[in-house]
Amino acid sequence: MQKLTFKSLGKFEVAEEIGRGSMGTVFLAHDPFSSRDVAIKVANPEQLQDPTQGKRYRKMFFHEAKVAGRLRHPNIVQVYDASLEDDFCYIVMEYIPGDKTLYEHIKPGHLLPLEDVVRIAFKCARALEYAHRNSVIHRDIKPRNILLTDDNDVKIADFSIALLFEPEATETQVHGYVGSPLYMSPEQILEAPLSNTSDLFSLGVTIYELLTGKHPFAGDSLPSIIQKITEQPHVPVCELRQDVPPVLGHIVDRCLMKKSTDRYKTGLDLAADLSLVYSHIELLEGKSPTTTSATWSKIWAFSTTLRNRKYGRSSTPVAGRNTIRNPRSSLRAISTTRFTSWWPARWRCAKASSRCMCSDRGTVSEKWALSPELNAPPVSSPAPR
Repeated sequence: MQKLTFKSLGKFEVAEEIGRGSMGTVFLAHDPFSSRDVAIKVANPEQLQDPTQGKRYRKMFFHEAKVAGRLRHPNIVQVYDASLEDDFCYIVMEYIPGDKTLYEHIKPGHLLPLEDVVRIAFKCARALEYAHRNSVIHRDIKPRNILLTDDNDVKIADFSIALLFEPEATETQVHGYVGSPLYMSPEQILEAPLSNTSDLFSLGVTIYELLTGKHPFAGDSLPSIIQKITEQPHVPVCELRQDVPPVLGHIVDRCLMKKSTDRYKTGLDLAADLSLVYSHIELLEGKSPTTTSATWSKIWAFSTTLRNRKYGRSSTPVAGRNTIRNPRSSLRAISTTRFTSWWPARWRCAKASSRCMCSDRGTVSEKWALSPELNAPPVSSPAPR
């Protein structure tokens, strides 16, 4: 691969090379106008000039700028600009110091604490929910494409093969068998129509690796891997790691379902279950959850709804209820329940713990208002006959 050297690209002052991959070389640069450091990805010239793949490569390169440039989320690497300078194509992106990814933590001996894995998975689920709501499917979620910041925050990167559901986007998109086979969903391998649940499958594979240090569908060859992903069940997480709560194992199992209709419907659904798992882990470790009384009221509503559904009673909560009887035991009951999609969306709290799941620090009402449907008034559920 040709070694690229620059002192400047457009208005940017190039400092040094900080990374290299299949799509290009990444440089650290400085933007003198905004007084901030940026990362500049420069396309490999020999690939652009390739007579057979050059056109496809150029399409993928600028497609990343088009897709990621429309996304503004704290857990997605931001794209600022894209341009052509002296026959060099480049993309200007947010600079993440440290150059660390989750790939460093999927090997035995380098696994992250359980709390950190749940927190990272939660933030990734929220970021994917945002991307999916903006008609973007990433198609290449894997440990190498999830960056870790110095303060242990996460950033999803590399939207070069993302699928954008817009009629005018067909000219810049790459279709067919694209992605990393180890992290592809069954429908992606079979080149079937994709939905947002394909990304959730890939995230499930990543969570599995972060928890166990092993790949759920490892094989000796590509055909073997494909056969396992599409047909064979994986070994449950709890059989490989005894300290993983069963409910977390159930969440991973659901992400890795072969049929897309059996998985979580949205990233918000996945984030909601993960948020409760985090509070459950705090209780198991003997910590005192820092959840506010208002949030305990929300959690109490969860358990009340579950009991009422079980015994056929109305699930309408008591308006203005401030008295909570033993809410923590209620949380234990919820956290050991196998979460299912029949929970109404208005009851889902993707932030049951006010402590860790997001970097923002708003009021309890702000944290609860993750989507309009969460603020819908509760509706009674008739008792089954």
